[in-house]
Amino acid sequence: PTMSEYITPEEATARWANLEAWYGDKGHFWVDLGPYYLEDAFPVEGTVVLKRNTEFVDPADKWLRFQEPMIADVVVDGPGRVTIGDEAVYDVLVTFKGAPYAVDNINTVKYLVFNAVGELAFSGEATAIADGEWQVVLSADQSSQLETGANRLEIAVVPVPVSVPTFGSVEFVTVP
Repeated sequence: PTMSEYITPEEATARWANLEAWYGDKGHFWVDLGPYYLEDAFPVEGTVVLKRNTEFVDPADKWLRFQEPMIADVVVDGPGRVTIGDEAVYDVLVTFKGAPYAVDNINTVKYLVFNAVGELAFSGEATAIADGEWQVVLSADQSSQLETGANRLEIAVVPVPVSVPTFGSVEFVTVP
């Protein structure tokens, strides 16, 4: 009666029959639904034998994707010379072992532009173009705010699987 609001008599009978079948097959009541189950126990030797549960919901190779951290490689490409007042487009290539890093696996791609005196001039988010391809566009208005001299574009990429940022940069000269 205690369990009647949670389980029917038929379900209880089926579960009891399954437990008896388990005991008949394994010789113990250590039932488990995890990735392994107790096959044998040897108390004198102090050892147990576990076997893989082939009906476990997760495939055996589910966690192999974490075997090697997916730390991104970053390459920044774009003009080395920018005319003040003109737009400049920089491509950011994000890969892992030479393959494009999926956009869905990237938390953020941020950029920082440092001017000729080393001060932070602009910052923002790069735009995703495709897997492994991002783009930073310095507008004509932004480049007009830069002085003549050497500037630096820094990129910070934070992938979802590892949450370890990877950095890339490119230097460019602004001229009138």
